Amino acid sequence: ISSSESREIKNTYFNTFPLIRERQNRYDDHLSSSRIIITPFGRRRQFFGRWGSELKKQAYAYVPQSTVADVLNLALTAAHRMLEKQVPSAEIMLQVHDSFVFQYKEETLPVIIQILNLAFNIPITFEDRTFTIPTEVEIGSNWEEMDKYCDIYYVKGRGVVEYESQ
Repeated sequence: ISSSESREIKNTYFNTFPLIRERQNRYDDHLSSSRIIITPFGRRRQFFGRWGSELKKQAYAYVPQSTVADVLNLALTAAHRMLEKQVPSAEIMLQVHDSFVFQYKEETLPVIIQILNLAFNIPITFEDRTFTIPTEVEIGSNWEEMDKYCDIYYVKGRGVVEYESQ
C-alpha cells in the first residue's frame, strides 16, 4: 500500500481507538524523562536503546507482554500448589510462551477446571482499572487434537464465570 493509504489507515485506527494513542503518548513521556516503564506487577524495565520507532515499539509491547507472562507464572504456581493437594496424579508438563500443558486422569477434569478458575483469577490494576485476563481451556489426547473446552474469566459482581463451548 502507498504511504498515504498507510497514514489514512493509521489515522482511522487511532480515531477509532483514541485511548491507545493516549497510552502511547504517556509511554513516550515516561521514556523521554526516565526511560523506565513499570508494569501492573511492579516489574521495571529501563530502555537504553537509541530514541526512535523501534525503542517505542519495544516499550509499547513491554507492559502487555510481561503482564501476560506474570499472570501465567503466578497462575501456574497457584495451580501447581492446589493440584499437589487435590489432584496429585495431575502433572504439569511444560510452560510455553503464553500457555501451559499438563496431563491428568479424565475423571479429575471437573476438579482441575475449578482449580484453574481459582488460579487464573488474578486481578490486575492498571491505569485506575481492575480486570482479569480471560483464559481459554483446551483439552485433547495430544497437541494436534486439542479442542476448546471452555473460557474462564472474572465478571465484576459475579466472580469467576466458566462458559462451556461444547
